[in-house]
Amino acid sequence: MKSLKKIVAALFVFGFLFVLASCSGYNFYNDFKKAGATIDTDHQFVVMSIDEAKAKKGNEEFSIIIGNSNKEECVTAISKMYDEFKTINFEGTVNYINVKGLTLTERNDATKVLGTDVDSSDGIIFVAYKKDGTIKFNTSNSTDLDAKKFRVDGSLAYRAIADYIAETYTK
Repeated sequence: MKSLKKIVAALFVFGFLFVLASCSGYNFYNDFKKAGATIDTDHQFVVMSIDEAKAKKGNEEFSIIIGNSNKEECVTAISKMYDEFKTINFEGTVNYINVKGLTLTERNDATKVLGTDVDSSDGIIFVAYKKDGTIKFNTSNSTDLDAKKFRVDGSLAYRAIADYIAETYTK
């Protein structure tokens, strides 16, 4: 009887851990496909946490795309970025930070850590960081002269962003 109880308890714990593992974690593709993005799962947008970005700042050069799949502009922008990556045959990865569902306090903290407001009327924000952790350019900053090359007539130039990512981060 004691053995049976141990087996049942072990199965219960295993089942609970399995359910927990399968339910946890953010799935970029499922989220954006449900939101209406036209993307395939063969290209990887790699989800990065704000803490991971914070750890990278000051250690390496990197870029991020910040967005929120609850916003139609973001869904459209991600679809356009994906199309541009396909056009240039980019097989690399892109860091994506999801700000969907952040509380006001979390948004304020993210703004401090990332050095940019995490909300954008463009749908996405593209930010590149220098190795020393300072911002190289930020598409949400209208006065950033280095970011102007990623705009055409005031709108984001997705091809320019895709080209920059492919040229800078493909090894």
